[in-house]
Amino acid sequence: MSYVWPIVHLIAAAVLGGVIGAQRQAAHKPAGFRTHLLVAVGSCAFMEVSRLTGDSRIAAGVITGIGFLGAGAIVREGLMTRGLTTAASIWAVSAIGLALGYGTAESYAVAAMTTAIVLAALSFADDRLERIYRPRFEVNAWITFEPRTITSEQVADVFARVCLDVQRSARLELREEDGVALATWLLVLYTSDRDKLRRVALEASELKGIRRVALSEIAPA
Repeated sequence: MSYVWPIVHLIAAAVLGGVIGAQRQAAHKPAGFRTHLLVAVGSCAFMEVSRLTGDSRIAAGVITGIGFLGAGAIVREGLMTRGLTTAASIWAVSAIGLALGYGTAESYAVAAMTTAIVLAALSFADDRLERIYRPRFEVNAWITFEPRTITSEQVADVFARVCLDVQRSARLELREEDGVALATWLLVLYTSDRDKLRRVALEASELKGIRRVALSEIAPA
């Protein structure tokens, strides 16, 4: 009956890995149910082989391999980096598989608790977290305005009312268009409410004397 327990360990790994993968797939993430299930089962199998042969290098190699797999889930889009949470969940699932492959009551308890913590962390919505910890985002705003109609200080005050901080840069370009003097000024804005900043930018673009407001991609400060 020595072969029964390895089968039990593999089934447990498939269940726990699949549960986490189902949550990732429900959230429409690139690595879903099958990926997490396979990582957990594969890690468990490597640990079983490592335990049976007494060669700890086999299990240690899982950590290196997961590093490459997790890196494939990370994508950089402009100033934002996406996929870090998915990569971390893959890494955590591999640890769950290794714990189950070890096959002791203590390692099973570790795997079960790790699964519960990972699910809780993945299910905690970002908007709830932002209510507890006020985020800080940085955005560059290029404002084109008519200096004879509205002053630079008035332009800055429009955004100062909704931003945590407004840094007035020295980048001020002057030009003339159809006989009207125009200035394009760069402001560095720090805000905790991205949606409110976008609304204010839209409203500011309709103010008398302001021709255009262009915002860069909003990134964590």
